[in-house]
Amino acid sequence: MSADMTKDLLVVGAGPVGLMTAVLGARAGLDVEIIDQEWRIASRSYACTLHPHSLELLDRIGILSRAMEMGVRVDTVGFYEGADRCAEVHLGALPARFPFALVLYQDDLEGLIEDVLRERHSRRVSWGKRLDGLIWNEDSVTAILECLRHRATEGGNERWTEVVDRRSLVKARYMAGADGPRSRLVHLLGTGSDAAGEPLQYGIFEFDPESESGVAEELRVAIDGAMAHVLWPLPGGACRWSLQAAANDGTTGESVLPVGSHPTLPAKLRRVAPWFHRGIRTMDWATRIEFPQRIVHQFGRGRCWVLGDAAHQTAPGGAQSMNLALREAEEFIHALRAVVRDGAPSETLRAASERWHDEWRRLLGLDPSIEATPDASAWVKDHAGQLASSLPASGEEFHALLGQLGLRWRGSPA
Repeated sequence: MSADMTKDLLVVGAGPVGLMTAVLGARAGLDVEIIDQEWRIASRSYACTLHPHSLELLDRIGILSRAMEMGVRVDTVGFYEGADRCAEVHLGALPARFPFALVLYQDDLEGLIEDVLRERHSRRVSWGKRLDGLIWNEDSVTAILECLRHRATEGGNERWTEVVDRRSLVKARYMAGADGPRSRLVHLLGTGSDAAGEPLQYGIFEFDPESESGVAEELRVAIDGAMAHVLWPLPGGACRWSLQAAANDGTTGESVLPVGSHPTLPAKLRRVAPWFHRGIRTMDWATRIEFPQRIVHQFGRGRCWVLGDAAHQTAPGGAQSMNLALREAEEFIHALRAVVRDGAPSETLRAASERWHDEWRRLLGLDPSIEATPDASAWVKDHAGQLASSLPASGEEFHALLGQLGLRWRGSPA
C-alpha cells in the first residue's frame, strides 16, 4: 500500500458541496482528487433550493442555463398562520445578478457539476472509496482509504453486501471533508459540536397534486406555534411538504408509500394550511428526517477542513446549510490557492473558518443575532427566528430579505 503523488487537495464527499469544491479547486489551478464511498451520484431525487449567490456560482462554471431548464424558479416567499398571509418577501427586489431562488433535484444538480469536473477539468470522482484513517505529515496529510466492492451474499436472492476489497493511500497537501452530517473526517479530527436546541423532526412528503392551479410557484411557510411547515414547488408540477413534527408525531412515512398510508397528512394540512387546495393525487415518496441544530467547535485543524453538513445543520426551510456551504467552498478555495500557490500563511484558512463559525453561531441563535426594527409588525416580532431560518438567501441577500420583514442583525445600523 503506497501513496500516490502528492495532490494539492483531496475532497471527501461528492455531493453538491464536495463537487463544487473540486470544480472551483480545479479552476484555481489546484491538483484535485475527489472520492466518495457511494457508487454514483444521489439515487434518491431529493429536491434542493439554490440561493441567488449559488446561482452566480453555477453561472461562473457554465451550467446555470441548463439548471434553469431543469428547475423551478421561486420569486416570492409567503408566510402564513392559519388562513392568513401574514408576511412575504420578494426575491426580485434583491440587489443580485440572479434575484430569485431555483428548486431542482439533487441528482440533476450533482450530474451537472460532475459533467463540468470531468469534461472541462479532466477529473473524475473516485467512487467506492471510503475514508478510514489519517496519517499526519509535516507538510501534508495522507488519507487511508478503503476501496469497496459489492459481493453477493450467501443464499443468493440477488442480495449484495459491501466489502472492503483493499486499502490505498492518497497524500495531499490539504483535505476538505464535505461528507455529510455523519462525517468521518470530523470524527477523525475529534472535534465536538455545539447544539442550538433539540433536533428538529420533519415528515417529508413529495407528491403530484390533483390540481395544477391554486398555488403560485412560490415558497410557502405555514407557521403553527413553534413549528414551521414548508411547501415547495418542484419541477414537473410536483410539490413537497416538509411538515415539522414532534418526536412522537405519527405524521411520517417510509420510502415509497400510497396516499392511503398517510391518513394524518390531509388532516394536518387542513389545520395548518387551510389555503392549500391542490390535493394529493399520487404520493411519490415520504420519509422522516431529523435535522440536528448544531455547529462543530472547529471547521478544521492544520491541513484538514470540513464544509457543509459535516460542519453545521439547521432547519431545512431556507436551505441555508447547503447554500452557505457553497459560499464556504468558494472562500476555502480562494484561501487555499493563496496558501498553496502564492505562499500566503496557513492562518489565511483559519481566518476564513472563524468567519464561517461566527456567522453560523448567529444564524443558529447561539449568539444574539436577529432583532426587529420599529417597522416590524407584531407578528413578525413574535416569529422572527422562524422567519429568518426560512429565507432562501445568504450573505447580503439574506440581510436584504430580513430588511423586507423589518428585521436585522443585532447591532446593525437602523
